[in-house]
Amino acid sequence: MAPPRTSLAYRVTFPFLKAAIQVVMHLLAPLRIEGCGNVPRSGGVLITPNHLSDCDPFAVTVGLRRRAWHMGKAELFEMPVVGAFCRFCQTFAVKRGQPDREALRMAEALLRAGEAVLVFPEGRLSETGLLQPMYSGVALLALRTGVPVVPVGLTGTD
Repeated sequence: MAPPRTSLAYRVTFPFLKAAIQVVMHLLAPLRIEGCGNVPRSGGVLITPNHLSDCDPFAVTVGLRRRAWHMGKAELFEMPVVGAFCRFCQTFAVKRGQPDREALRMAEALLRAGEAVLVFPEGRLSETGLLQPMYSGVALLALRTGVPVVPVGLTGTD
């Protein structure tokens, strides 16, 4: 599977989108970001944050020094405006509750092409804030591609 290409529109608007998200995030709750230097600036890398709220992808995006592709639940793509925004922002769908080979192939192709891919290994929001069991897809991607895995700990986004 050939990885999709980042659209020119997204490459042009990404810095502005990221700045807008950063302003909104700082207005809602000041962010403290540590360890950005642990994310390679180039080459494939798997970003694996815990998942506390719907704003987690935005919080991680603000903290990264590069663009990343996001794996997002398929239900998001069924909502007209949200789905279009997700597709524009380099998000691809994963069917939850079952092994989604297509989503795993997409993530693997992106990683092999040198892209950063953000995957929530828990697969869903944590109701309690405690870590939940990880799905095996993240480990499979790491083993198959050999890319660095950067765990991200989020607190306070809920």
